[in-house]
Amino acid sequence: MKKFEQLKSLFSTMKRVYAISSDSEMYVSGITSDFDRLFELCWKTLKEYLKSAGFQGAKTGSPRDIIKLAYREGLVNDGDFWLEMLEERNDDSHHYNESSARSYAAKIEWDYLPFIQNFISDMVKLIPEEKDILIKIPKSFLEAKAASGLRYDRFLDKVLKENGFESELELFENWDLIKDQYVNKGNVPDSDFSL
Repeated sequence: MKKFEQLKSLFSTMKRVYAISSDSEMYVSGITSDFDRLFELCWKTLKEYLKSAGFQGAKTGSPRDIIKLAYREGLVNDGDFWLEMLEERNDDSHHYNESSARSYAAKIEWDYLPFIQNFISDMVKLIPEEKDILIKIPKSFLEAKAASGLRYDRFLDKVLKENGFESELELFENWDLIKDQYVNKGNVPDSDFSL
């Protein structure tokens, strides 16, 4: 399920990026914004799963309706906590009030992320992994892009065209075979790919 793969990826990124707590405005802004997206992926994962299982209410349900249906069907436990996270996510005050934003960030770090981690662990047992949904970009590709001086989109187009690949997935699956022509070569931009 696409939403579940995106959820797992974003959660993994958040655990890595926010591993060291900070009082900086950037940390508070980042973790609250990322959590809003994470929560969105949680309820949409539930919706996608419930739809695939044939539950009619999942087709057009709001986040609250989906959470309640998932709770009734035993997909999630502690429905009240899910609704608390929903209300907190919907509360605009943490966008405009520093104290409120910091409180929200603390709840995310200490309460919500561990709860979401348990949710993901439970859902992994129900939803098979889809390997081709999310494309992992090799570090050496990003290094070659940086050396090229091109924007990411233009470097990607250049490599795709030069090698006749039709998709990013195909490119990254074959990157090890072609990377020597791009890694540590300086990669002077072609005139039609210049910034």
